[in-house]
Amino acid sequence: MGYLNLLKRCNNFSGYGFYDFLQGDDQRIGWVHDSHIMALRGFENGFVIDDQARTLRFVEDLTTPADRTALMVKVGLKLREDGLLGPWRNEMYPVKRKWEDESLFDIERAMTPYFGIRAFGVHMNGFVRTNEGLKMWIAKRSMTKATSPGMWDNMVAGGQPVGLSLRENMIKECAEEAGVPAGLAGRVKQVGGVAYNMQVGANLKPDVLYCYDLELPVDFIPRNVDGEVDDFQLIGMTDLCTLLCETCEVKENSALVMLDFLLRHGVLNREKIKNFDWIKESLVTPA
Repeated sequence: MGYLNLLKRCNNFSGYGFYDFLQGDDQRIGWVHDSHIMALRGFENGFVIDDQARTLRFVEDLTTPADRTALMVKVGLKLREDGLLGPWRNEMYPVKRKWEDESLFDIERAMTPYFGIRAFGVHMNGFVRTNEGLKMWIAKRSMTKATSPGMWDNMVAGGQPVGLSLRENMIKECAEEAGVPAGLAGRVKQVGGVAYNMQVGANLKPDVLYCYDLELPVDFIPRNVDGEVDDFQLIGMTDLCTLLCETCEVKENSALVMLDFLLRHGVLNREKIKNFDWIKESLVTPA
């Protein structure tokens, strides 16, 4: 595999075969594949489709976030009824280019890759300082998960829904996924983020993950509460590098968060890997 391939797996979007999903002053909020446009032609009162310019827009009278959200709820239910969406989550995501921006509208989580809309998430590296050096807790995703079942993941990770701050969501996920007490979870530190443009068939994930580190006591053992994790393992940095470089067993976007940890903590540096600067820059700027 190699570290470059970790980036390539998550940055395989060329833009070919997609319409620009535009909002307001030609602000791109997504990309919609040609094969998806046909299903949207039935919503004449919701979208304007320009085949020559290859653009999709809302009709002019949808002037407020509430108006646009209401339309997208109807669209989502129809797409779901027609079997055109992945697993329905019953979780609303805010639509915005940057997390600091005001939401343009809200959308069901399952719809974000269909419309190529940016989703946000919070991922946490739970690590321990031992006599043998740094070690990291990693989580084996449940075989019942809708996406990437059985793959290795960050100790704690979750999508960013409407109504919670990033930190609130991170602490909530700590409790649900790893049984981390609130007092300990409150020590979590936001350390940056990674971005990528990952195409899966006709779907696109142009997403941003906010990375967190939590240094854990040596005697802490994570336990799953919500049923989304089958197992946890504590591994050293050499084994982590091997897992990332020599297997495809780590969930693609979570591998980027682990790679970011290895770079920030000096486990990987210019002397140890080629293309160090390019890899570091590409984690935060989609390749």
